[in-house]
Amino acid sequence: MVDEKKSGEKEQQPKSRKRIILVAMILVGIMGAAAGAYLTLGSSDADESKIAEPAVIVDPLFVKVGPMTVNLQGKSTDRLLYTSVMLRVSDNTTRNFLTTYMPDINNRMLVLLSQKSAEQLKAAEGKSQVADEILLALSEPFSDPQPELSIVGVYFQDFIVQ
Repeated sequence: MVDEKKSGEKEQQPKSRKRIILVAMILVGIMGAAAGAYLTLGSSDADESKIAEPAVIVDPLFVKVGPMTVNLQGKSTDRLLYTSVMLRVSDNTTRNFLTTYMPDINNRMLVLLSQKSAEQLKAAEGKSQVADEILLALSEPFSDPQPELSIVGVYFQDFIVQ
């Protein structure tokens, strides 16, 4: 009888161990599936938000000024500057306004550039300073009232000093 109890207990132990292992494997599988679903669904939400909000690429807007030839200051009266400039603007309102007032822009630039000497314009710092001065000259109002202008940069296309 003692032997029968021992053999019955031995039979129950492997079954209970198998059940514990089986339950543990099922729980691990469920947790793995839940983690996979969380990661998959979580990253797809992030991807959808990226797709829903595409980056807006704005093409640059430019206004061409020139070409123009200017007599330069100095001891020699035969020094000339040949230049053309591109103004980078941030909106169509500014571009349309500057196109309308192009004669005024040309005049301001001619007056500004004619006050420079060839020596000033040959150096890189001189060109940079002139670009800043052009930007400053164009920031003064052309009319009253005037929309707010947004000129982002001044870029020389041609710049020949003779």
